[in-house]
Amino acid sequence: MTPEDSKIMIDLLADGLKPKEVAGLIGVPTATIYNKIKELKQEESNLLAYDKNRYLDLIQVQQRIIANVTDEKLVAAPVQHLASAYAQFGKMEQLIQGKPTEIHGLMGYLLHLEKEDIEKAQNAADNSDAVDASFVSPSSPEQLELDL
Repeated sequence: MTPEDSKIMIDLLADGLKPKEVAGLIGVPTATIYNKIKELKQEESNLLAYDKNRYLDLIQVQQRIIANVTDEKLVAAPVQHLASAYAQFGKMEQLIQGKPTEIHGLMGYLLHLEKEDIEKAQNAADNSDAVDASFVSPSSPEQLELDL
């Protein structure tokens, strides 16, 4: 089965055709279709296993980093490095849990509110083409007369 046949097979199966119908359209035995489906499922399983292994590798690296952080190193480290590391670990944990990383904690929320205020001010400035004017009533009735 060629790669093009495989793509066609996947599209036809996704459209709801049965393997026997797909085999007839492509011109291969039904067993070939079932074997290809089995092969694709195995590849999917391997990819999922790789993701799990990669996740475990990341945990192992994180554990090694944490194990090498001593009290002396923490005391000697610049505050910005400590804050950066703390933020990175927090983001990693949120990503692992499937939570968004854009807004987290009180500071993140306040920054989000400030960003909204800045956008509102910019939108107001963009729409400030209107001229401030006020209506002044005429002081004498003659000004209200129309010349016809």
